[in-house]
Amino acid sequence: MDQWGTVWALVLLCSAIEANAAMLPSLWAVSEKNDDDTSASIRDDLGLTMTDFGLLTSYVSIAPRAVMMYVAGRVAGRVRRKKILVMVAGVLQMLAMGTFLTARGFWQLAVAMVLINISLGIDLPTNAILVGDLFPDPTTLAVPIACVTSSIYVGSALGTIAEPLAQSLGWRGAVACFGLFSSAAILNASLLVSNHRSYAGSGYGVVVDDGSRPRPRPPPPPSPRDYHH
Repeated sequence: MDQWGTVWALVLLCSAIEANAAMLPSLWAVSEKNDDDTSASIRDDLGLTMTDFGLLTSYVSIAPRAVMMYVAGRVAGRVRRKKILVMVAGVLQMLAMGTFLTARGFWQLAVAMVLINISLGIDLPTNAILVGDLFPDPTTLAVPIACVTSSIYVGSALGTIAEPLAQSLGWRGAVACFGLFSSAAILNASLLVSNHRSYAGSGYGVVVDDGSRPRPRPPPPPSPRDYHH
C-alpha cells in the first residue's frame, strides 16, 4: 500500500504540473473568442501578440524542459532520497503559478512558463526512477510505470478546463484554480511519497529503508583456482 500510495501521489502531482504547462493554449483560445472581455482575455490584458504566444508555447517551454529532464535524470540516479527532488519540483511549481497569476506582461509570463517546465523536467525522470526503485521486479513494474506515464496525458486534458474557467472567472481566476489544485497535489505528495526501496519478492529478500542501508553486495566471481578444486 505504501508503494501504491507513492505512485498515486506522483500521478496527481505530475498531472497538475502538466495541466499548468498545457493551460496557456486554452487561455489563448478564450482570447480569440472574447475580444470585448479583457478580464477573460490573457492576450488583451497583457498585450501579447501571436509571436509572443508562439514563443511561449515553443522555445520558452520546450528548451528548459528538455535540458532539465537530462540534468534531473543524471541527478536522480545518484540521489538516495528522491523525494527531495519531487518536493523541489513542487516548490518551483508554486513559484511559477504565483508568477503566472501576477504577470503584467510577456516577460513575467515567460518566467512562469520556464519555471513550470523546469519543474516538469525535474518531476518526469525522478518519477520514473523512483517507481523503478519501489518496484524492482520487472513483472510488477509495467503497471506503475504506465500509471505515472499516463499522468502526462491526463494533465494535458486537464489543461483544457482553463477555457471554461477563464470564461466564467477571468483568466487570472482560472490560473488561481489551477494553482489551488497544484497546492493540493504538492501537499499530497509531501505526505504520501516514500523513499522506501522494497525488494520483497524480487529475489533480494531484504528491504532497504530510505537508501540508508546499502544493497547486499553480490558474491565475488569465482577465481580460476576454484575450478581446479
